[in-house]
Amino acid sequence: MQAALYRRLTEFLDRFAVERHVPVTTWTRRLFEALDWGERAAFSIEKVNDGEFDLQVESCPLITVISVSPSAVESVYRSLNRAYNRDVPWVVATDVQSLGLFGAYWISFPTDVTTALAWELRANEYLLDAPKLNLLTPDQVVRNELDQLYASFPLRRRRHPIDVHLVERMAEWREIALKALASSKDADDPLIYRFINSLFLVRYLEDSGLLTDRLLGLIELNRTEFLARLRAVFRRVRETVNYPTVRFADLQRLEPTPLKTLISELYAFKAWGVQYDFAAMSVDVLGRFYEEYLRLKPQRVVLTPRQRTSATLFKPSGTKLTDVRQEKGIFYTPAFVVNYIVANLIRRYEAAQRQTPPLVLDLACGSGSFLVAALEQIKERKPWAASALTSVVGLDNDERAIEAARLNLVATCLSHGLPTPIPTLRLERYNLLHDGPDSATLERVLNGDAPSIIVGNPPYISYERLSREYDLKTIREKFRLASKRIDSYMLFLEAAVQLLKPGGFCGLVLPNVFLRATSAGSLRSWLSRHADVLEVIDFHDQPVFQNIGVYVCIVLVRKKEPTKSPPNVLVGKIYRLSKTPATQLAKLGAQSADNGAQEAFHTEQPTGASPWLFRNPAERGILESLSTTSTTFSKSGLEMYQGVKTGLDEVFVLDSKSQISSVESEITVAFVRNRDLTRWFTRPQSRLIYPYDKVTGAPIPWSRIEKLYPKCATYLEAQRSALSRRKSRVNEKWYELIRPRVQSVVNPSPKILIAELTVRTRSAMCEDVNVAIAGGTGGGSVILVTNRSYELHSLLGFFNSSFVDWYVRQAASVRRGGWILIEQSTLRDLPIPSFLAQQDSFARSELARLAQLASEIVRQNADLQSVAARQKLVAIEEQIDSLVIEAAGLNAQQGAYIRQRVAGALHAQSSQEQAEGALF
Repeated sequence: MQAALYRRLTEFLDRFAVERHVPVTTWTRRLFEALDWGERAAFSIEKVNDGEFDLQVESCPLITVISVSPSAVESVYRSLNRAYNRDVPWVVATDVQSLGLFGAYWISFPTDVTTALAWELRANEYLLDAPKLNLLTPDQVVRNELDQLYASFPLRRRRHPIDVHLVERMAEWREIALKALASSKDADDPLIYRFINSLFLVRYLEDSGLLTDRLLGLIELNRTEFLARLRAVFRRVRETVNYPTVRFADLQRLEPTPLKTLISELYAFKAWGVQYDFAAMSVDVLGRFYEEYLRLKPQRVVLTPRQRTSATLFKPSGTKLTDVRQEKGIFYTPAFVVNYIVANLIRRYEAAQRQTPPLVLDLACGSGSFLVAALEQIKERKPWAASALTSVVGLDNDERAIEAARLNLVATCLSHGLPTPIPTLRLERYNLLHDGPDSATLERVLNGDAPSIIVGNPPYISYERLSREYDLKTIREKFRLASKRIDSYMLFLEAAVQLLKPGGFCGLVLPNVFLRATSAGSLRSWLSRHADVLEVIDFHDQPVFQNIGVYVCIVLVRKKEPTKSPPNVLVGKIYRLSKTPATQLAKLGAQSADNGAQEAFHTEQPTGASPWLFRNPAERGILESLSTTSTTFSKSGLEMYQGVKTGLDEVFVLDSKSQISSVESEITVAFVRNRDLTRWFTRPQSRLIYPYDKVTGAPIPWSRIEKLYPKCATYLEAQRSALSRRKSRVNEKWYELIRPRVQSVVNPSPKILIAELTVRTRSAMCEDVNVAIAGGTGGGSVILVTNRSYELHSLLGFFNSSFVDWYVRQAASVRRGGWILIEQSTLRDLPIPSFLAQQDSFARSELARLAQLASEIVRQNADLQSVAARQKLVAIEEQIDSLVIEAAGLNAQQGAYIRQRVAGALHAQSSQEQAEGALF
């Protein structure tokens, strides 16, 4: 414990021993003030009710404190149960004379909370056992030291967090409701959805004390009385909060028995000792629940005879739930992202001295998380509070999403004590991709007003799926950016900027490939002409969306206004996502680094279609130093080709010795996959059937193949049907490869093979003159040394240097686990130092010598099992790094920066590199 903290705690205990007349609740608060809570804005103490308060980090409650003895079982359980429903992981119970720390995720029951107790201290132990009390300080909480306690008790049963738990139960509840409806029609799912929504809202009103009659009391009634009482409850909810609950005609379609089961399960999960408190659940938790509901789609299944005749409580369901998240591009947006975007833009709007509240629009609102955040932000500002509900507008093409947004907004209004009945919310079903941004419907929804702020997480629908589900001709008529290959997010961004009033703000969650991909070049160019970029937060490979391989960035822009000059762009790069991401994003605004986990800096506005490779001042300085002593790859005369794509590798690629010997070797070439490509030198493990002339590159006529290569002809003939069915086949001849890349395979120029997906740049030479590398992430590309000014080995040394590794990590897309994707566009602007083209350069000849040594080590020790060989190779690579940096004209400070960034990235990836064998 730090000296200052020890002193404050000592003073607190001395005062407590004397001033016993002060209420316990006051002493409890003073205890945590002594532990450094409340001194800094980020670490606040917020009162919940009498005798209970939260310890919050960036407005996120992490510990609930109650002013009772740890032995007060009933009070502790109530607080634990409420904390679990609020997704607060820890509860502290203290009457100051004793203090107990309880985990809300450990399973406990109303009569036994001992399994939730982490430890307990008496007042005379506070200083003697300081490390325990130190865990409750803000610095320790932010570093997640407290959460390590959960791992300290591995035998204890743990609950899933409330949102995960509800998602798991949602599928079960939905299945029960489908049984109650006894229908498997997709058209009936909205009824089930509205029914569950209605029950959720009733439960919320019950737990908020706004409804005294509890649904649980209806379970023992007969069918007639049950439906009549349920109808009365729903009618009262409609009258109270203006929410469209299920009507009586639809209620009569539902079977009461499964409905009663569903109602009872909305009160508790007895296996975990949990009593649900819907008033305590955050709107974000409900939003997570409904995003998952939208993700699952009921689909009709054929029941077996046994299933039809089985004796069960309910009729066997004729439906199953299938995941349509990828199909619809629906991804739940975490609260820290939503809050950052909304709070940032409303703060900017307010700073512009706007007198009226902003009109906030979400073009694909989903469950309404962005709208809820906007509503709360607007309501906090007193001059705007009265207009808060009419200031948010939500659109979505899914009726169920509109229902989810309506429920979440109603719940938010009730939680803030807004008067009832709640006015009609501005929510509308609308398909932007079908109707475009200029439709009369959209004009009516907006009531002729241009939005001041547009926020959201637009759906990510690929070009292939768009072309199947929409009329591309119609889309191209309605959107300017739809002339070429497009993804849906591009159209949403165009519509957002078009709809905004001049000077209005837009904040979207976008795939970070938008920053670099060639296909997004027209979007970048258009955006730079019509808007000023304010902030770009790139999360690189970090898992913003849990369990989903979607790589995203936050982009904030302001629609151009003639009177305003473009500001510098705040760029944030997140290399490791913190356990407290809201705090991490707050630090970006202050431009503070955090041990390599993130960085932030300002830079000039991006322009044009080129990739937006935002670089910090040190990186810009390095590239400026090279601008007069290097040539970009695209102007060097070197040629780069993507690898071969066959369309059916299992036919064309021969792996085993028996396969290779079964076909004439003259019609095959050496073939390298990504997994077989080792740094410096690679020895192909497979052969590729290559029906092309190795001099001219022209396809070999089938008649000639039959005559010269009869074994190969017989082999291919047996696969003719499968080869003819290849969907991506563009060549006329059925036995050709999809992408043969003859320019590189049959070219006699020296070749460097480079892996496309790797954790560290991997370039290699190969002894085979005619060698092919697999295309795409399963292989890589070929660099042809066609410019005779260059020499193979010195170029190989350069492409394996830390300088190229450093450059590639800025220009390439990053995938989960630190894998980098090296494509042709990645190397387009790579500076090639001039000394590499100077035949009399000592640096070039020395680099070639070192690269030859490295290649020979790998040639003789393919698996690098020898410790001595690995050490020698590492020493050579260090010499190469120093030589490239010095010969390129970079100073020692710049060289140290490059090495530091590469070493930091490799250190974070080392375990995965070793597992994949990608280091050498």
